[in-house]
Amino acid sequence: MAQWKFRGNVDIACKILSEIIQGGRGDAVIFANLGEINEERGDPATAERLYKQSLDLDPHSESLLCKVANISLTVRGDVNCAKDYYRKAVLLNPENVEAMDQLKCCEASLGE
Repeated sequence: MAQWKFRGNVDIACKILSEIIQGGRGDAVIFANLGEINEERGDPATAERLYKQSLDLDPHSESLLCKVANISLTVRGDVNCAKDYYRKAVLLNPENVEAMDQLKCCEASLGE
């Protein structure tokens, strides 16, 4: 979890992270942190977009794959999309029990 969250400076962090991205200096962590802020503030569409931008820079992040899968499933109801992201997370780490369980649930709901 990002250090700024523990200090309660979420508004300032959001402003700074947005400025960094607008300046073309955003990395995977910056996009992910800004995604977390937006998700916690109740804007899952923006969070999903930012998580995907983070994944473009760090495609091997299990946690980001699961975050996108979770938004796809719970917010958009897109089981196929969620299944694909959970599958990628499981391929990266077959020991990821949460991703494996969610993948099985997605497959079962699709009759696979």
